Amino acid sequence: MKSISLVSAPWPLYNRPSIQLGALKAYLDKNLPEIKTHAHYLYLTFAARLGYALYETISTGMWRAEVPFAALLFPEKKDEAARFLAARLKGTPFYRSLDSASLSERLTEISRCLLDEIKWDDYLMVGISACLGQLTSSIYFAYEIRKRAPDSIIVLGGSACAGKMGLSIVKTFPVIDCVVNGEGERPLLALIQQATEGRKPASTPLKGVVTRQTKPEEIDAAQISDLDTLPLPDFSEYFRDLASLEAKKHFIPRLPIEASRGCWWKGASRSSLPAKTQRGCAFCNLNLQWSGYRAKSTGKIRQEIYALALRHRTLSMSFMDNSIPYTKDVRLFEEISSIGVDLRLFCEIRAGVSLGVLKSMARAGVHEVQAGIEALSTSLLKKLNKGTTALDNIELMRNCESLETMSLNGNLIMEFPLSDQKDVDETLRTMDFSFPFLPPKGISFWLGFGSPAWSNPMAFNITRTGNHPFYRHLFPKKVLAGLVLMIQGYRADKSLQKKLWAPVRKKLAQWAESYDSLHTGRLHEPILSHQDGGGFLIIRQRRPGNAHMIHRLEGASRRIYLFCESQRSLSEILGFSDGIAHDKVLAFLRMMEDKRLMFSEGDRYLALSLKAGGCRGLK
Repeated sequence: MKSISLVSAPWPLYNRPSIQLGALKAYLDKNLPEIKTHAHYLYLTFAARLGYALYETISTGMWRAEVPFAALLFPEKKDEAARFLAARLKGTPFYRSLDSASLSERLTEISRCLLDEIKWDDYLMVGISACLGQLTSSIYFAYEIRKRAPDSIIVLGGSACAGKMGLSIVKTFPVIDCVVNGEGERPLLALIQQATEGRKPASTPLKGVVTRQTKPEEIDAAQISDLDTLPLPDFSEYFRDLASLEAKKHFIPRLPIEASRGCWWKGASRSSLPAKTQRGCAFCNLNLQWSGYRAKSTGKIRQEIYALALRHRTLSMSFMDNSIPYTKDVRLFEEISSIGVDLRLFCEIRAGVSLGVLKSMARAGVHEVQAGIEALSTSLLKKLNKGTTALDNIELMRNCESLETMSLNGNLIMEFPLSDQKDVDETLRTMDFSFPFLPPKGISFWLGFGSPAWSNPMAFNITRTGNHPFYRHLFPKKVLAGLVLMIQGYRADKSLQKKLWAPVRKKLAQWAESYDSLHTGRLHEPILSHQDGGGFLIIRQRRPGNAHMIHRLEGASRRIYLFCESQRSLSEILGFSDGIAHDKVLAFLRMMEDKRLMFSEGDRYLALSLKAGGCRGLK
């Protein structure tokens, strides 16, 4: 009996197995043990042969990643694609050294060698995972595999194929027999069972499967309700391929782990979360492939982490979740801590995670978090439907800075179409207080297909214009006309937004420069720190290019300041300082704010300094 092939083409991160291939292979092996499933991590071989530095440069830019195979797919676009790639490489070490023609030759040669090593006509079905930055490479390999296996069924799946995007792909590229919409386990199993009976994908409609005959209103998904029933992901073939590389190409990979699917912020039911959480972020389209939200039990997650670490002899892992499970924050990481090994974990979180939870995460081995900061203006955060405040974000930044082993990454969205001068002014004010903490990365707003902003453009003062104009550099006009793609174009007052946000961009650059200048050398202390003397408090405020400032708080002033190490309302502060005149408390709080030692928003206050004594090592 013929077997099944699962393929991941460039350009995923090379030092991590594909969670899609690992999960699908394990599921198919469990439910169809009589049919052998092979996973082909083509991207790993490309990374080794191109060189890890070049591969990483291309793979970490979405537009850069789509260019090289677009030039191979559509030779008539190669010159235009080359110019486009050169522009996207500005600021990288390969800006002047990378020749697009020679890159195409290398990719063609590597592809040919890889393709010729595999007997594609042995496969009944080839499933190709196409996620962000993988569309052109996946289509390219689909055509090349078809040449070698004309009778194999070629299936595409992944986040780049969700909903109407997948329908447009299967209608545009005849080499694709069908597309899986949403998660792939159940649809792919049904497709294989159908194929073993000699039936083609379009012969009988299958839930979660999109064919050329599917109507837009018929697109659906077939999800697994209980994620605890999923088997442990199988990454064995990734590690086999890694071991086959020459010794100097070896490395210890990070493993992907999955605690949940979907977004609890977007998909939570009214019975489990407050009413304010019944919406998703206005800009986000990360969950098009999911319907609702599901999470594994903490025991299941613990079991998988331990089993994967033991099997693959590695301790670095990344949670692939959009955000760690809302109702399991503390319990989840307490479970992970109980494993008793020195893990190094990455996960994504929302603002509002308490210091206690962050400490629990750090004890479990979380060394890096990606936080959904997005804005330092509460008025803008409301427009973004984040459900958080600038104070929440500042508190998270402060708390992560206070943990010696945890690094915080976050983005600051600029030029959002609904932004106004109030949003910018609030952002600039907040930045005055956030200079002691690691700055976020500034990014311009982009319109994602299926996001709330895309679905209701009038509410966001934009007019949709179809696929982003950059796609014109990659696809011929006739091909592009039939496609619906991840990044969309829009009309709005973009020149006004750029002008509005120019001061923020400038200040963000100053922030990054000052932070770096105060953290030179092998070790460093916090920029804003305090030492507690029991009856008094010494606060040290380091400033770039200026003499450092020292502040001393005595008695009640010390107690109030330390009380505000987590954000407190004015009524809480007044209650805590019972016996002290209200006007004196307010005067103290204003003084602390004037000196940038506390941040306030509305009637809530937060002390900004970190406890001194621990030195944080630079990353």
